[in-house]
Amino acid sequence: MNSKHLMHNLNSCILTVLFTFLCTLSLNSHSAEVYKWVDDNGEVHYSDRKPNNISTESLRIRTQKNLQPRKDPIEQAASLDEKQNTALEAKARKLQGESKKRELDAQCLAIKNNLKTLMEKSRIRIEEEGKLRYLSPDEINNKKAAYQEQIEEFCS
Repeated sequence: MNSKHLMHNLNSCILTVLFTFLCTLSLNSHSAEVYKWVDDNGEVHYSDRKPNNISTESLRIRTQKNLQPRKDPIEQAASLDEKQNTALEAKARKLQGESKKRELDAQCLAIKNNLKTLMEKSRIRIEEEGKLRYLSPDEINNKKAAYQEQIEEFCS
């Protein structure tokens, strides 16, 4: 009697698990009926509507339910526009940064070239008010110091 009672409980448990599994499976998927037929030319056709006066084969197709509802097309378009705008803004910031870096690099190079000229030449001629004149040694030293400060500021 005890083994019958144990068997009954085991069968009851298996049926409960099986029933729960089938219920879960039916909640997660649904089936759609599709009809298949071959026309006079031998071409195979599929449709969710049964054609009249044609022999068809009924196919049961199980599909997953869409767990996330579809967004409204207007919301999808707005989301896409927002993503594109964000990407364009990021690209613009990147290009501005690259442009600024190129400007600083060019400015740094010009300053270094000017300092190199001051270091290599003993006499520097400049034009002031339409007249040419040579820089004095003090003016050259002042310009060297100014270029050194600019290099520290722009070339670091």
